[in-house]
Amino acid sequence: MSDRYSNRLIRSIWDRLLGKSHDGKRDRYEVFGWQKALRSENFVGLYHRNGVASRIIRAFPQATWASHPVICDDSDDDASGFTQAFDDLNRRLRIMHYLERADRLSGIGQFGVLYLGFADNAQLRDPVEGNAPLMYLSAYGEYSIEVQQWDMDPRSPRFNMPTLYTLQTGRTALATETSASRSITVHHTRVLHLAEQLDDDEVYGIPRLLPAYNYLEDLEKVCGSSAETFWLAANRGILWSADSDAEFDEADNQRLKEQAEEYDHQLRRSITATGLSAQVLGSDTPSPEANAKTLLMLISGTYGMPQRILTGTESGELASTQDITNWNVQIDNRRQNYAGPRILRPLIERLIETGNLPKPNGQFYSEWDSLTSLSEKDQADINKVKTDTLVAYTNAIGADLLVPPREFRADFLGMSEESEYLEEDEQPLDEGDEDVQAGFGKPPAGGENDSDEDDVQAAS
Repeated sequence: MSDRYSNRLIRSIWDRLLGKSHDGKRDRYEVFGWQKALRSENFVGLYHRNGVASRIIRAFPQATWASHPVICDDSDDDASGFTQAFDDLNRRLRIMHYLERADRLSGIGQFGVLYLGFADNAQLRDPVEGNAPLMYLSAYGEYSIEVQQWDMDPRSPRFNMPTLYTLQTGRTALATETSASRSITVHHTRVLHLAEQLDDDEVYGIPRLLPAYNYLEDLEKVCGSSAETFWLAANRGILWSADSDAEFDEADNQRLKEQAEEYDHQLRRSITATGLSAQVLGSDTPSPEANAKTLLMLISGTYGMPQRILTGTESGELASTQDITNWNVQIDNRRQNYAGPRILRPLIERLIETGNLPKPNGQFYSEWDSLTSLSEKDQADINKVKTDTLVAYTNAIGADLLVPPREFRADFLGMSEESEYLEEDEQPLDEGDEDVQAGFGKPPAGGENDSDEDDVQAAS
């Protein structure tokens, strides 16, 4: 690829990112009033001031950590020492609570960190070595973090990864100048780096609000302008017209001006004047419903989130079971592909390395209950269908000739061919047993019937 072609391609990509088309002659961002350069402060502001944006940020972490996974190892005992140790540490330090917070804060910007407060004798900017009791945890978003130093050794396993972080404690979007805050510089072994939606590096992910940022801005415009228009229409202007034969001197004009200002500021509700007529100016109030619905649909589609999950309703009705199932599938996938391997496993490994957890017996695992498993109601509905099918089968004369019971159990009811609940008296009968033969009318060998037969032969 030539340098000239490569430069044109890069310029074309950036033009698309910045909303330019037709060789840069048309700037859609400028026409539509969208921001071009976005920083972490923009996402923080939207998260705190826009309800839909806040819901998008919170929905995924809250659903992911709503139920806690079971941490176990290869021990045969269900309650192994490793599992019990993690449960105790979780209760004492509320680990899952801080994982949800760190997960949420990391989604606002490009990344976040979970700070691990170890009680060791080393400086915070030095690595954690040996056993170091974990005393507390803290979560930080990108707006409170600065990467102080990078690992630039190409032969290092952490090449192009942060080595030192500077954390600004006590900084929030609503912090005042009097808020207590201080900066601490910490080594990467003292933090857990969280970044989702990674593309071309391992440090900076895509902020969760970025793909729908323009839609969220438009939603604010639609709802905000509609509210402002309603206010202006409700507080309609008045046109004061002088009659053709009316005469006013300077004192009359000053008095009318003062009364009009008092009326405008709601200090009086009437104006007294001779030779004037009032006309209330009319205006129409546009409804934001259609535009807002379209934008919510686009936002919902951007994140694959049913509108009921996003806003609480969907066209005034509860979302379908399929929508809820699709959302649960997303959360299950997020647990298996991100929360488990990218957040929980590195944390547990760090806790084992620092002696806060014992070494597991073999491997350790994090297991969540699947959200897509059937509910009690769903299972009851399935059982009812199976029961109706079984009743229809048993009442159909000759059905067992067409479909044998074993086949019906396996193919139509999804059960094993043989019941696992057979009682002892339901076991197959032994045809060689004389008592069984007698029960079916077959005389025992050498029995009474044989004597009768011999008597008949002797008489003849």
